[in-house]
Amino acid sequence: MIKVIIADDHSGMREAWRFILGLQEDIHVLAVCSSGQEVVEFCRQSQTDVVLMDINMAPVTGFEATRLLLKENPALKIIGISIHSEPSYVQQMIKIGGRGFITKSSSSDEMIMGIKEAVSGNIYICQEVRSRMNLIS
Repeated sequence: MIKVIIADDHSGMREAWRFILGLQEDIHVLAVCSSGQEVVEFCRQSQTDVVLMDINMAPVTGFEATRLLLKENPALKIIGISIHSEPSYVQQMIKIGGRGFITKSSSSDEMIMGIKEAVSGNIYICQEVRSRMNLIS
């Protein structure tokens, strides 16, 4: 069973992800958090496999929360989530140790695939961002 925490400051996104992931037999949503600070505190108290981390939260951004979490638990798999598909977001998330990046417009299948790829030790970048990265290279 893959244990997931969802961190996003928009309640609609948190609940949509919770519903989608709740339909998966091999994924269990441990918690939904509304801020970077909240997810850091929750991870300190739980055995989490994957965090779906919104990048644009305040006052602690997803990038800052990712740095803190990985400093405390390098084995944790964190996937950046954003409405933005700019390659610079992905590059920053991967540089600080994130295991993937998925846009909020990605399909539920991509989100599930990203979680499974991260748990397997791989890095997953959604198709929307991969196509933008290919245009830039």
